[in-house]
Amino acid sequence: MRLLALLVLGFTVCGCCDPTVAAYDRLVKVKNFSLGGIGEGLELSPGERDFRVLLASGGREGAIFPKLYREGNDQAKMYALVAMHKLDTKHYFPLAAEMSAQNPIVATFFLCLEGGQPARELIEEINKEHFDWIFRVETWWR
Repeated sequence: MRLLALLVLGFTVCGCCDPTVAAYDRLVKVKNFSLGGIGEGLELSPGERDFRVLLASGGREGAIFPKLYREGNDQAKMYALVAMHKLDTKHYFPLAAEMSAQNPIVATFFLCLEGGQPARELIEEINKEHFDWIFRVETWWR
């Protein structure tokens, strides 16, 4: 019985069962940056699903996204920049400038096209509010 209690306590303390922690851990090393449907069925990408979990779990206040930018790969940084552009402009502008200066090729997946885009091009799309539709769709985070 004590072992069971310790196991349950261990999972609770470490956050192993927390869907937000799991989503964050996956998003930090996400394979592709993709918002909108992908493939023939226009399904949500794994990265977008995790991004939405972070938004729904209080990430809408923006605190988690600077951390995602610092710890994530280039694709995760783009998700973080999309969120910060809308929710945390104080952090967005200097980090977007940093990413633009580095201008890595970001692995992307849009519709049925998997490829890569320079970060600078994606940041221009963020600045044009191309990805802001995700914040207008309110039903998914409730």
